[in-house]
Amino acid sequence: MRKLLYGFMIVVVLCGLGGCASKDKDEARPTSSDIKEIKLACAQMCKEMESPPFDEKLITAEDDIEAFANAMNNAEKMAGVLDYGVIFNMAITYENGSEERYVLNIDNDENSVGLLVNLNDSGQGYTISEQATRMLRTIIYGK
Repeated sequence: MRKLLYGFMIVVVLCGLGGCASKDKDEARPTSSDIKEIKLACAQMCKEMESPPFDEKLITAEDDIEAFANAMNNAEKMAGVLDYGVIFNMAITYENGSEERYVLNIDNDENSVGLLVNLNDSGQGYTISEQATRMLRTIIYGK
């Protein structure tokens, strides 16, 4: 649990010291209607939790997919170099059959914010707003 807290503290410090910038406007932003399903897989930091929420979870409900799409589209680009562990591996499958892979760090601590990293650019992180983190936490942990 300490490793998890230290990981999130690093993210918060990097964002606070380096400042957060908006996500590039020319990046493609998925809509919930573009997404067929989202698959979350419990990664190393998740498996080290006292009670991991699941091994794998397939998300297909429209409301849940919309919450993920909104969180991704409104995430703030972080400045600086990332140093992070992985809670969940996330694979998004689109209606056209294409797939994107991400790291999604949402823990069950109500005072933390989420981290999103596209594996195509694993050095660039995005912070997920407190409100969006709460929504995703509810979907993931049932809180």
